[in-house]
Amino acid sequence: MSRGLLAKVSRLLSRPLFGTFVVPKDARVDPTLFSEEDFPVFCPKCRYSLRGLRDGLCPECGQPFERGVLLVRQYVFEWGEPLWRRTRLGRVSRWCVIGGLICVSILFLAFLGICLASLLILATRGFPPPQEEALHEQTFRFVWACMPFPFVALLLGGVLYGFCLRRHAGQRRAVIAAIRAAANAAEHRSSP
Repeated sequence: MSRGLLAKVSRLLSRPLFGTFVVPKDARVDPTLFSEEDFPVFCPKCRYSLRGLRDGLCPECGQPFERGVLLVRQYVFEWGEPLWRRTRLGRVSRWCVIGGLICVSILFLAFLGICLASLLILATRGFPPPQEEALHEQTFRFVWACMPFPFVALLLGGVLYGFCLRRHAGQRRAVIAAIRAAANAAEHRSSP
């Protein structure tokens, strides 16, 4: 009786607080539960895509791998790795943000150049002739009309990255659920 109580107390104390689940470092999942299209894995050494390959050696660098271990490592433990290195959607979102920032910088410099040119003309010659003034006004309007496009690119990049984060969080939850199910099954088999 006391031995069963001691086992229950030790099992209770070994669990983390508030119902969280700690994934052991040596955890692995059954790779047949996860499709290779939705859960691609990469070589931990050279980042070569291991899609379609059985457990064994990476054809690029010769690093040994096991898909079940790599699923846990890449979808649970390497959570902080930038998503734009891992997914096509992440790379597209990164380029939208970079392109938007470059366009904002160019348009800001163009706007600043127009303002400085107008001030320079005003300081040296007084008020410019009507033709020059119309040209400056048209250029200013063009730059001002182009302003929304880079912000749309920035917004698009942010939304795409949000989708990428959401998808990756779902993949992470699925791998953790498989680890939890395997741990529960092992616990039920071991309990008398």
